[in-house]
Amino acid sequence: MRYMTKSASFVLFVKEHQVLLQKRQNTGYMDGFWDLGVSGHVEEGETARGAALRETLEEVGVVLSPERFDLATVIHNVHNGEVYYNFYFVVRVLEEEVRLFRLNEPHKIEVLQWFDLAALPTKMSAYNRAAIHHYLAGIPYGEMGWEM
Repeated sequence: MRYMTKSASFVLFVKEHQVLLQKRQNTGYMDGFWDLGVSGHVEEGETARGAALRETLEEVGVVLSPERFDLATVIHNVHNGEVYYNFYFVVRVLEEEVRLFRLNEPHKIEVLQWFDLAALPTKMSAYNRAAIHHYLAGIPYGEMGWEM
């Protein structure tokens, strides 16, 4: 049977051996957990990369060229009974660009913080942790949660 699957885009902003993470608050979903620097649903009529660009502007106030968003991995995920295609893009951030990133949605994001890729926080979703592992290991595609 054919069905519509939800999609979300995530951005791994990476500088040297660090990744930018945001701590979620007041969203009703995984509040208090660390999420990637930018994430959000792909909207109707929008590409996955387009969603990543839009969310980057909305959440951290940065405009970057689409060519800088390289596909890192895709995870076909089932979480809490919902099926998603999660697209993970990586953007390599230059040291002089770090100051451009700001907390643009303080009602939904408690704090932005750089973490060492080898020392990620404990309170982080399994699918985002897997995406970072896939990025570091060069794994283009993964599946999670299909043991329903």
